[in-house]
Amino acid sequence: MTDIVQTMAEYRRKAYVDTLMKMKTEDNVIGIFGEGIDEAFLYAYGLVVIPIVGVDSYIFEYGEYDSCDTIRSTIIYMKTGKCPLLFSSKMYLLSDICTNIYNAFCENTDKVVEVYSNNEKLARVIERVYKRKFDNNLYNVQKQRLQYIENLYEKIENSNLSMKEKFMLNFFSKYIISLDERITFLDDISKNLSSGNKNKKSIYTPCPYGIYENISNQFEKDILLKQGIKNIDIACKGCIYDAPLYINY
Repeated sequence: MTDIVQTMAEYRRKAYVDTLMKMKTEDNVIGIFGEGIDEAFLYAYGLVVIPIVGVDSYIFEYGEYDSCDTIRSTIIYMKTGKCPLLFSSKMYLLSDICTNIYNAFCENTDKVVEVYSNNEKLARVIERVYKRKFDNNLYNVQKQRLQYIENLYEKIENSNLSMKEKFMLNFFSKYIISLDERITFLDDISKNLSSGNKNKKSIYTPCPYGIYENISNQFEKDILLKQGIKNIDIACKGCIYDAPLYINY
């Protein structure tokens, strides 16, 4: 079976090149931070949608930023220019999970920074920044594709894979910028999975992106790591939300 950890890390590295090429040829990359964004709406403008959150502490050697580890990692990557995903993005679209994220971005970039609230407002920003028109037919097609991917994620969650593998398939597969390629990859993975415990405990954290590995080392294999700000179990170091446990990047 595919080495999931190695494969997903490779997809992220490949996205560095893919987004740089898209920036040079079409300048249509949009960087997103967080969950709850209508990604099909972005695809309907012909945009390349890529996560831009910092996922490691390696970058801490190259700078400092006073914030939680998630924002700290992201902003140091931004300030040092060491992340092609941030560099390639023509604008940044953030979820409304945390006001500190928006403030940090605005203080450290001249690019357009928008907090997602609704598609009507977002349309005006996208059309101004990218000079592109909305394609309703493409929107419907991409919604179906993304829903199919969500169904595959659900199958993966109910499998016997480890927490780390499940999280990496869920989050890191978003670095596969072609939805068709993403579907093919996840389809192939899901066909070879065995069923697992359907009564798994879910652990909630606002930003799992850089702490999932440490969480997997501290908890049993058979749990689900979920992004959310209600009933928080764990948060990264410096998070503005109260949590019983804080974990470093």
